[in-house]
Amino acid sequence: MLMKGIAHRITEGLRMNDCNRSVAGARMAKLVFGMIAMMMGRGDGGAIAPNDTADRLAFQDQPENSAAGVRMGSAVRVAVLDAAGNVVTSSNAEVSLALDPNPGGAILLGTTNVNAVAGVATFDDLRLEVASVGYGLTATSNGLDRSTSSAFTVVHSTPAALAFVSLPPYVEANAEIDPAVEVAVQDAFGNTVIDAAAEIVLALSGHARGGELHGPAAAVAVGGVATFEGLSIDRSGTAHELNAATTSLAGIAEGTLDVRFTWTDVRAGELHSCGLQVTGRPYCWGNDSYGELGDGKAGVAREIPGMVAGDPIYTAIRAGRDYTCAIAGGGVRLLLGTERVGAAGRRQHRLRSRCAWIGRGRAGIRRARPRPRAHVRANEER
Repeated sequence: MLMKGIAHRITEGLRMNDCNRSVAGARMAKLVFGMIAMMMGRGDGGAIAPNDTADRLAFQDQPENSAAGVRMGSAVRVAVLDAAGNVVTSSNAEVSLALDPNPGGAILLGTTNVNAVAGVATFDDLRLEVASVGYGLTATSNGLDRSTSSAFTVVHSTPAALAFVSLPPYVEANAEIDPAVEVAVQDAFGNTVIDAAAEIVLALSGHARGGELHGPAAAVAVGGVATFEGLSIDRSGTAHELNAATTSLAGIAEGTLDVRFTWTDVRAGELHSCGLQVTGRPYCWGNDSYGELGDGKAGVAREIPGMVAGDPIYTAIRAGRDYTCAIAGGGVRLLLGTERVGAAGRRQHRLRSRCAWIGRGRAGIRRARPRPRAHVRANEER
């Protein structure tokens, strides 16, 4: 159609009289040269060539899934397009990339600002260090419509270390640590290695007054995390240090927690004292001539509170001259003070009567005035 139009114009020019041929010829020459110029600009056998007006951005090569800290497998490419969707090959616009959406709160590492070359910006060193699903990239450039990539995933890298992921700041002595201690197998960037199934072992260290860790101290990781339930520590103090280790990794994980000892009831006898911890467990200290401390070592005094042997949980405690009564769910009973005494049967009957007297709501046990040398501060750290 274009060539027919040119021929028609030339024929009309030839039919003109001589007077007008010079003017018409000049116009015709201009038209012909313009048509030729348009035809020379065709690059596809007849389609109109793209213009040089940049309109928007579009991802040519999408981001791929990768491991944390590892460069994406192939380069990400963003093209500068005109309104018809053609690449503006003359554009060298600066294109910037950012994470959006960013479910892992990661930082996009690598070169994130690139000038287009022949209308295409190439990003070949991008990487993320936080594992998550559903990341996306957004490309922007001044004056152009932005573009968003398809979603991609970053998975954890190889196992590198252990880390405590659940460790309460403080616990009660001799009480179960709650919430349970959790230790994770992590890569070098702090991501949990969800397919790790290593056996992890805990140990207690770093406390000047000693203390022991009670309960199951070994657990196998499930989903990359080992959970330790039923643990307790038997001595109060600050900055107890827990160490976690596994044979498959070098080094240990370290965590600290404070162990408190909270009294709910403290009573002083003549030469000994007893108290109840918030857990309901009784502790005694001082003179032990008659076994009133209840630690099975009658005759051996102690200055630091020690737990009374046995498992019952009590709600109240009373200390007499050389014996101790305790109130439990089943009633009041003689707790301590019947060892190393002649005629033990008569003594037990007499002391049990006094304990029952407490249970009927009477005043506390009458006792001689305490001797200062026999007592230790009830709030002294165990």
